[in-house]
Amino acid sequence: MNSQPSQALSSLFSLVDFDAIGRESGFIKRRSRKLSACGFFLMMLNSLVLGIGSFNRLASVLGWIEPDSMSRQGLARRFTTRSTVMLTKVRDGLIEAQDRLSLNMVLGGPIKRVLVEDSTVFSMHPGNAVHFRATGNQRQAGAGGKVNLVYDLIGGRVVGLTHRQACEPDQGFSLEILRCVREGDLVLRDRGYFSLEAIEGIGKAGAFWITRLPSTVNVSAPDGRSFETILREAAGDEIEMEVLVGASLRLPCRLIAKRYDERTAEKNRREKRQVSMDHGKTPSEASLLQAQWNILLTNIPAEATKADELFTLYRWRWQIEIVFRGLKQSLKHREVFSRKTGRYRLEATVLAVTIFALLALIQSAKLRKTMKRPLQLSLERVTQWLAIAISTARNVAENATKSYRRDYDPRHLRHGQRERQTLGKSVLKVCKSIF
Repeated sequence: MNSQPSQALSSLFSLVDFDAIGRESGFIKRRSRKLSACGFFLMMLNSLVLGIGSFNRLASVLGWIEPDSMSRQGLARRFTTRSTVMLTKVRDGLIEAQDRLSLNMVLGGPIKRVLVEDSTVFSMHPGNAVHFRATGNQRQAGAGGKVNLVYDLIGGRVVGLTHRQACEPDQGFSLEILRCVREGDLVLRDRGYFSLEAIEGIGKAGAFWITRLPSTVNVSAPDGRSFETILREAAGDEIEMEVLVGASLRLPCRLIAKRYDERTAEKNRREKRQVSMDHGKTPSEASLLQAQWNILLTNIPAEATKADELFTLYRWRWQIEIVFRGLKQSLKHREVFSRKTGRYRLEATVLAVTIFALLALIQSAKLRKTMKRPLQLSLERVTQWLAIAISTARNVAENATKSYRRDYDPRHLRHGQRERQTLGKSVLKVCKSIF
């Protein structure tokens, strides 16, 4: 096996000072031939890429990375609060390092960034529920960790990246977007993150937002008609009007709705009935009526963009799902999380997942800056390249003067050729034309 690191991988790892972080966190107290901060970090990434769950195999990987080997008992003792602090500092350091790379794409219009927030869950062995709890039944709680990502779809920049227990709902973190939103942003929100306080705050920051409408939110027309009445009286397949949202806040919003075809509408109604049945409830008539419509709320005025363009913009939110899909396809996370283990080992593994995603997105943004057709880059293929590069590199912290093995072939990181205009091109065109 060729153990020399690729130049691209070494460049990514050079964004943070592992030795300094190891000392600051207290994880490394003195230089050792058996363990270094960078070696521990690379070991954790390899555990995900190769599906290594046992301490015995982890120690073997670490012995391959470092000059001397360590016993599995000695390695197990290194998983403490200090290992969690060290990996957290690595993650935060990489997020800050994006500013030095000047990766942002400038559109030249009123929209500077398109921010999307979403989360994905990694299931774990039920015995780990004491540390990472997920939803479950009355007899046994499930276990899982949740990774939450705030991502700029235009610049390819990670704005926020955190982890928590899978049982914590997304809506409880809906206000965190207010820490990073700024004037000129467009925020695409899913129903799980819906919060009137949050979207009001986004608007006050001088930013725009688009969100889907949860069926439990109160909506009415300025003349007092209920949303249920508006939908029942709709003669055509499209609705566009100003509404007031919230029972007490009464936030003025622009509503756009398109009627689904009967097959999709019936599928949505069937899913709502099933969800209600699982919770021992009966779906309301209003929720079943809304299931027939694709409904968006926004603060972008009608004179700024057309209704069809808003649906085009919102479809781009699914790019973050591609990020999560590529992440899960490139990592053997099931093999790692299927074991019952201690709290700090779990925290280190979940942090390694977040950092792997961060490295893949940073590399994607760097590649886009050098490509003539940046929208052809495949995020999934970049994550696959990163997994291979990590599994075949012994020491990514080597001096830049050392020789490197051949880097990736750019042809292997692109989407297939497409004749039609891509969704990304359509979205960028709409962003430039707003106002």
